[in-house]
Amino acid sequence: MKARLESMEIRKFRNVAPGTRLEFNDGINVLLGLNATGKTTLLDLLAMAVCGEFGPLQKEEFDISYRVHHGSARADVSISNARVAGRDVAGLLGGVTTEVSWKVALTWTGPQGEPKEWHLESQPADRPFKVGWLAMCLTHSGLWPEPADTLPLQLRFDESLEFFTRMSGRDVELAPRLEVEKERPWSWLLLPEDARAALKGHAAAVTADDIRLARTDVPAFLRKLMPLLGLVDASMSMVWWDADHGRPRYKGLKFVLDDGFRQFPESHLSYGQKRLLAFFYYSACSDVIIADELVNGMHHSWIRACLDEIGDRQAFLTSQNSLLLDHVPVRSPQEAQKTFIICKRDGETLRWQNVDADTARDVFEAREVGIQQLSEILIARDLW
Repeated sequence: MKARLESMEIRKFRNVAPGTRLEFNDGINVLLGLNATGKTTLLDLLAMAVCGEFGPLQKEEFDISYRVHHGSARADVSISNARVAGRDVAGLLGGVTTEVSWKVALTWTGPQGEPKEWHLESQPADRPFKVGWLAMCLTHSGLWPEPADTLPLQLRFDESLEFFTRMSGRDVELAPRLEVEKERPWSWLLLPEDARAALKGHAAAVTADDIRLARTDVPAFLRKLMPLLGLVDASMSMVWWDADHGRPRYKGLKFVLDDGFRQFPESHLSYGQKRLLAFFYYSACSDVIIADELVNGMHHSWIRACLDEIGDRQAFLTSQNSLLLDHVPVRSPQEAQKTFIICKRDGETLRWQNVDADTARDVFEAREVGIQQLSEILIARDLW
């Protein structure tokens, strides 16, 4: 069993209503709301909490706390970033400027109920907390059951082809009248575990060549994907980038796909096929699934396949497509209350909340009757 987010409290974060408190289901969680109600913003915040990677917020003020549990053990985390007065050495800003100061409090309660505490603080001149500090603290203390070389690197699966583009090792930024392509090395942490194991033997040698996995080493996610895409064969390669201090670096992946009539690269796939390939790859790299508009461009049979792929993992999803909602399990009123998070905008303020107990009971009972699909039940109650 992997660690799960149990709850989150937001005291200060952008234009989210102060005092927002959310509780999460161990399985699928669905964010419901119109466009511009902060669903993607919330997904990004959840991704940061899952792996303790708050680097993207290092220049913002915020104050949040959340609880993670792993079986009977749990970690309570409180993290804030406040602006403080700093010195303007160059004297360009009247001698005073504002900088950020991080404060983190972590309480770990193990299976036997024994609490341990950490308090971390960063002065403005210090390097901000980044890169999975929570998992690293718990791993090195012997309290986290995951191996130290598989620290989480959680990403949000986007609503378009951004993750697919990152797989190819190329970020595309649009500038006025100019498209600039920026390439960057592909992280070792963004590889499925079985692919990592197959590549370890290659990683010791520095050769300016792509590495193609042998037929016997084709990752499990690609084997599962083949029948969904109508393929008879498929292979995956790491694309050479350069050598860094004697170690090879790779800028992404490329695939050779075979439908029985021809072989072709992943760039020849349709929009929906690219998203399906990217999601199965993302799923193979992620303990927690965080996906924005997961079913965009997908056939209904692929939607079912994506939910089957998620399995019993915790997932946070958004969808404007009723086909995904109709597959979401609701086994009790208590589960319904945690499963659905309502996102609304009140003027400039974003309001996020779980459905109330009475509404959750109503949704569960209507689902049990079996006359309406879940999406119809949610629409009838003005929840979606």
